[in-house]
Order: sequence, then C-alpha cells, then structure tokens
Amino acid sequence: MTTGTSTISGRRIAIGARYEGMEVVQPTAEHPIRRCTALAASQVALSGDDLREKSGFVAEARDLKTMTQGGGDPGFAARLENALAVTELCEALTRVQLCDSNPNVCGH
Repeated sequence: MTTGTSTISGRRIAIGARYEGMEVVQPTAEHPIRRCTALAASQVALSGDDLREKSGFVAEARDLKTMTQGGGDPGFAARLENALAVTELCEALTRVQLCDSNPNVCGH
C-alpha cells in the first residue's frame, strides 16, 4: 500500500515494513540498467496470535465477539457503509455490477 511518499509492505507470518524513499543505483558495466530500491524506514515484527493465524484475524474476531455481546464499538472496525463504498468502487473500476455477476446477492 502506498500513501504519499510511504509504502507499507506486509508478509504472511513474518514482518511488516514501512518504506520511505528510493535509492537509485546508477548503471555500471556489470549492471547496465539503472535500479531503484525502496528504503526501509521501519519494521514491525508479528507476535502471538498474528504468527499462528492470518495477522489481525484473531483481534478482529475478538472485537466482533465483544460487539455482538453488547460490549460496544471499538471505533476502528469496518462497517456496512465501508463495504458498500468498496463494492461501488469495484463496480466503477470493473464496470461489472454485483447483481450482474452474482444474482443471488440481489435476490434475482
């Protein structure tokens, strides 16, 4: 994911890294093509549940359980309006409507 001048990279069951900027390596006789390499600004190591399961999944499941038991909204969880916005964006980008590709969703 890239925002502005930062890029975030994630790897399954390993580490996450945030990159800022690029190092440009000029061509040489050995490597005649200029190369650009992202510069790591920081790393985030995973631990606990995030090493055993898809990272973030267990925490999301706990938040959902808390919410369904009347424990309140954690404030950062995705909502139905977020899902609708993503669906509308995908429809606009692909020019495929959800009901066209999956009539069961729309009750047709």
